[in-house]
Amino acid sequence: MELTSYVNIAIIDSIIMKNNRHQPLKLLGAAFLLLSTKTAFCHDYPEYMGQYSNIEKSQASSDCNGAKINIWSIGNHVIGTFMLADGSCDSLELPIYNATLEKGKFHFESPGSSESIKGNFIFDGSIEKNAILGRLFQRHANGDLTEISNVTLPKKK
Repeated sequence: MELTSYVNIAIIDSIIMKNNRHQPLKLLGAAFLLLSTKTAFCHDYPEYMGQYSNIEKSQASSDCNGAKINIWSIGNHVIGTFMLADGSCDSLELPIYNATLEKGKFHFESPGSSESIKGNFIFDGSIEKNAILGRLFQRHANGDLTEISNVTLPKKK
């Protein structure tokens, strides 16, 4: 089973659990659980690459704004979670997919993370020593692509 299949199973499981009003599992934990069978046979273990975030909480309204990504490498694959906070600080962190990391160039896609954001996110950029830099796009349900912003996500220690 391909790595993307495991992540897709985790997404479907999370959607089912959310719709049943059960507390959703941490998607990344579920993905690692599903991946553990594959990695045990391949001898590739997840290596945490870090959390990168520019999320800030407003003192006046208690709303959050910014983006966050957690990433791991497993052999030649990259997995992780992405969150775009636009108001609520309780936005879901959803899995990234179609992720590539080659010679510092980083690309991934992620589903929209709130009811107000439909379609998928696409990120194209690079991973530097202490930050992820790049451009974030939104692919709408009709296929149109809109650039949301240039992003700088400092690495959290």
